[in-house]
Amino acid sequence: MQSSRTGQTRAILNTVQDRYNTLQQIEQQMIELAQLFQDIDALILQQDFPVTQIEQKGEEAVQNLSKGNDEIAAAVTTARKTRRKKWICFGIVFTIIVVVVVVAVAYIMINKAKGNDMSKRTVE
Repeated sequence: MQSSRTGQTRAILNTVQDRYNTLQQIEQQMIELAQLFQDIDALILQQDFPVTQIEQKGEEAVQNLSKGNDEIAAAVTTARKTRRKKWICFGIVFTIIVVVVVVAVAYIMINKAKGNDMSKRTVE
């Protein structure tokens, strides 16, 4: 009977020691987990400033793109107006050249006609 009690006691002792060892492992894992959370928190704090800067740079890029699009639209409008004015100037210059040529031809024709009249009068 005593040997059976001793066997039961040893079995209970082994069970209690196993539970104690399991609790020690759980406690150690919880300590490691808490340390991991602290490490992650430190990493998050370290990355906060660069992430904020990246976000600001992204917002600046969006604003710059918007301004760039506005400036391109203005440049396109200006280029169209400039081309139109260039063609208007070309038309004016062409018209002036045509008028000068017509006037020169008319002047030459009139002078030839006067020259012919003068030569006819002197012959008669």
